[in-house]
Amino acid sequence: MSTAGIDGAIRGQDPEGARHHCLDALDAGTPWLEIARVAALAYGESADVSPEFPPHGLIALSAAVRLARHLPTKVQPLPVVEAVVVAARDAKLPRDGRRKSLKITGEISHLSHSFEYAVRAGAFDDAVSIYAGLLHEGKERAMAADQPAANRKLFGLVAPWSRLSPAVRFVAIFLVTLGILSIIYPQLSIRYNAQMLQFMAATASAVGFGLKTLGESVTVDGRYIIAPGLSVEVIEECTGAYEIIIFWAAVLAYPARWRAKLAGVLGGMAALLIINVLRMMFLVSVGSRWPESFQFMHIYFWQATLILMIVSVWILWIKLVANRTAG
Repeated sequence: MSTAGIDGAIRGQDPEGARHHCLDALDAGTPWLEIARVAALAYGESADVSPEFPPHGLIALSAAVRLARHLPTKVQPLPVVEAVVVAARDAKLPRDGRRKSLKITGEISHLSHSFEYAVRAGAFDDAVSIYAGLLHEGKERAMAADQPAANRKLFGLVAPWSRLSPAVRFVAIFLVTLGILSIIYPQLSIRYNAQMLQFMAATASAVGFGLKTLGESVTVDGRYIIAPGLSVEVIEECTGAYEIIIFWAAVLAYPARWRAKLAGVLGGMAALLIINVLRMMFLVSVGSRWPESFQFMHIYFWQATLILMIVSVWILWIKLVANRTAG
């Protein structure tokens, strides 16, 4: 049976008619992917996707196609039929304002990344055009509906990037982010030198307080921690600031929602500050009792341990926050 009825129901905003024509097409042996393709093309040419009308039908069709591939064969058409109904319900352009067809091709992985980018950016008109190319099987996908020149440039930018593995993309973003933060931080440190000195003194006070709580005999004088047989000055490298910068770069490079990244930036900073105070307490205690071991513990042992702690806090953030807020 022809799928023309589905096309007409989508364009005519007839949800029940769309459901009826989908069931008829399935009874006639039409593949569910072909039904989704016809619906997407009709939606792409007729949907009103101005900012006040997000493309609910488009998102539903995308989710349905992805879900259907993981379902038993007998129930694969069900999410597609419901998505077609959603697509038919969305507002449509007047007949004289509908888009003309313009075909552009591209690799499926490139189009998929461009589609997700467009939806997240709120470029719904572009997203509709891109999605029409994600359904038909083959090495290339054809997109229907108007495709502005700006979005064709987007393909040029996304295509090489999308060929990279997620791990390579993470490393690239991490290094760029770390580089940017490494440039910004020294400038802020110089500009806000008085506040940095206060931060060093606060770190020394926290270390002194912790040691006194444990019964150690220490004195804190500004940025100096004085213990029996040992005097330690807390400098900028002792505050944990550099470790926090590395952690921030890893959090910002990881593909997670921004609210999860914000939680990681703030929560991870607090955790690393606490870890750094505990590190300083350990060093002062060891240096006071075994002065000959202080340099080894300070330069070698704790540098390697700090790297492990940064990675541990980062992995903990991924498991407890980032992955739980994904999707």
